[in-house]
Amino acid sequence: MSLADSLSINSLPHGEDGTLRYDLVGSVDAHSAQPLNQLRGVAANSRVYLDFIRVARVNSMGLSLLLKLFEEWERQGIKIEVDNPNRMVGMLFKITGLGRFLKNEVKLPSERGGQPSVVSTVRATATKPAETSTSAATRSTVSG
Repeated sequence: MSLADSLSINSLPHGEDGTLRYDLVGSVDAHSAQPLNQLRGVAANSRVYLDFIRVARVNSMGLSLLLKLFEEWERQGIKIEVDNPNRMVGMLFKITGLGRFLKNEVKLPSERGGQPSVVSTVRATATKPAETSTSAATRSTVSG
């Protein structure tokens, strides 16, 4: 792990409603326990906003650390809002049950109506033989 990948947490100005705001930068992984422990001192019944815009990835150990922190906060009546996760982190939150903390709903591919999945598009393409200019030229030469 490089220093650039390690997690850092920066305090942002409080929201107008008193929400505690934090900017997370880097990767949330097994090495993130210490930075995340900075957030354990949040007062009960607070509101916390976590901006994930600069979080590159969250692995299983990082997810476990976040889950423990969020469960602790819920027991203390702290309201949690995670915003701006990248697509992969948003989907990870959704499929692991942490989607309830996301500010904006993330849709899994199976939940997007009207959009074919990649697999069905590939299958449809694979079953249709593609005619190229070379194959058409070969047919005309052979038949002529």
